Amino acid sequence: MKKIAYVPMSDDFSAPGDRRRAYGYLKKQKINFEKYNKKESYDYIIISQNADLSYWANFRKENTKLIFDFCDAYLFEKLSIRKIFRGLGKFITKQNINLNLNYEKLIKKVCANSDYIICTTEIQKQKLLNYCKNVKIILDMQEEEIVHNNYLSTKKDLNKLNLFWEGQAGNISSFANILSLLNEFLEKDLINLFFVTDKKIKIFSGINLYYDTDKKLKKLFNNSENVFLYEWSNENLSKVASKCDIGLIPVIDPVNGMYANKPANKLHLMWRLGLPVIASSTPAIKLSNEVSGINLLCYEKNDWIKFINFFLNNKNDIKILGKQLKEIANSKFSDTSELNKWNSIFKDI
Repeated sequence: MKKIAYVPMSDDFSAPGDRRRAYGYLKKQKINFEKYNKKESYDYIIISQNADLSYWANFRKENTKLIFDFCDAYLFEKLSIRKIFRGLGKFITKQNINLNLNYEKLIKKVCANSDYIICTTEIQKQKLLNYCKNVKIILDMQEEEIVHNNYLSTKKDLNKLNLFWEGQAGNISSFANILSLLNEFLEKDLINLFFVTDKKIKIFSGINLYYDTDKKLKKLFNNSENVFLYEWSNENLSKVASKCDIGLIPVIDPVNGMYANKPANKLHLMWRLGLPVIASSTPAIKLSNEVSGINLLCYEKNDWIKFINFFLNNKNDIKILGKQLKEIANSKFSDTSELNKWNSIFKDI
């Protein structure tokens, strides 16, 4: 039997990047594994992107196969203060044992030292092939994220359009380009906004400095009585979605940068929850919309206004579209297909 180690995103495997990816795979397939121990030797080591990359960049593999689950598009990140000081910050906060002032260069070094890289989009794959010959696209496994309770009795505000967003609180900044138009709808009392996210926004990784999410939302949105915050949990994810009509996925720059090159995982999750989704036209989201045959893509501010007004005036279409998209998510982007991709990695190497 092969000996497998895993370096997780979170110590208790509770992070979405564990549950929905490598840890979720190992658990579902009932594959024995252990957390990495430097004193032990392994046949396979799977490292998440939260691993200490300064250690793994110089890891002497010998007979070990190193698998890097690199699910975010850091190699496309625009120049920013956060990017400039990421390596220094990770060293100061003891997330990395060695100092690397150029963190992007460090990521590339880990990629070159890996036997297999897992990513989430085609454009990521093409870039990563410059550093490793074995690269596979694997999306998140999401089916267990949905709580299948009967929420049909959940009260929904039928007088307004109920809009849904979920994710890490730090990404609420993605609403910047559509704040003004959403505030216009809020001021007219036409919409409710529901956020399922963290109660606190972490200011910097590895440091316990936070900003209150509720205060952030009240600062951003007018008519805050129509803006609702729920702490992220599987229960709240499904329960709040059942109160809602439409999902939102805004991206500040859908063409360039890290967020433009993220996968369509959030889109698929909202589809599984039975929600049609109005979204910025990133390459991955555009591709998934083409698979669905339903186009709710936004290229400019007027597109967001057009779709919100459409659903305000055609509420009967929401349930029909939601059902269609839920079926597409469960058939075209199933956990089984992602599990099979994970299985193929161990066959390939």
